[in-house]
Amino acid sequence: MDTHQHQHQHHLPTSPPEIWHTTTGTPGSPTLLLLHGLFSSHLEFSALLPHLTPYYFILLVDLPGHSNSQSATLNTTTTYRFPEITSALATLIRTSSPSGTAHLAGLSYGGFLALSLARAHPELVASVFTSGSAPWAGIQRFVATRPRLLWCVIAPPILYVPDSLFAWLLKQMGLADLEAMREESKRNFSNELMRAGFEDCAGSGWRW
Repeated sequence: MDTHQHQHQHHLPTSPPEIWHTTTGTPGSPTLLLLHGLFSSHLEFSALLPHLTPYYFILLVDLPGHSNSQSATLNTTTTYRFPEITSALATLIRTSSPSGTAHLAGLSYGGFLALSLARAHPELVASVFTSGSAPWAGIQRFVATRPRLLWCVIAPPILYVPDSLFAWLLKQMGLADLEAMREESKRNFSNELMRAGFEDCAGSGWRW
C-alpha cells in the first residue's frame, strides 16, 4: 500500500458558509471526514492522526464560526444552522474526496452534523461513527433550548475557569495538555454560535 502522506490547506467557498479544511493521510485510501465539537476546531483530533493517517485520506475541517472558518461576513441566522452546514460539507466531499464519498466521524456537535449529513446525502456517506451524539431528552433538552440558562451552564467553564486550574484538572484525569485547543474554544465562543448549535442538536430529529 502506498503510505505516502501529504497535507494541503484550502479555503473552500460554499453558499452560504465557508468551511476551511486541510487534508492529510494516505492518497488512494478511503476518505475520512472528521467533525469536531462545538467551540472546538480540527485540533481536537491531533492525538488521533498518527493512528489514522496510514489507513485513510483525511479531511479535517473547522466548521463555520470556528477558528479558520470564522468570518466577519457570516450570517448568524443561517450560516450556523445545520441545513447550511450540511450542504457545505456535502460540497466538500464532492470536490475534495477522490472517491466522491467519505466515512464520517464526529464528536458531540460534530456527531449530530454527521448524522444530519448522512440523512440528507446518503449517497456521499460510506459509514458514520459518532460519540456524544445520542438523542437529547429530559433536562438535557430543556437546558439546550433555553439560551440564558444554557449560557450559565456552558460559558463559565470555557471563559472564566483559570488556565492553571484547567491544567490541574486535566492532570488529575490523566489527560494530555489541551492548552491550544482551550484557547481555540475561548476564541470561538459566541452567544450566536452557542444558541444555533444547541438548538439544532436538540431539534435535529434524532430524539428518543
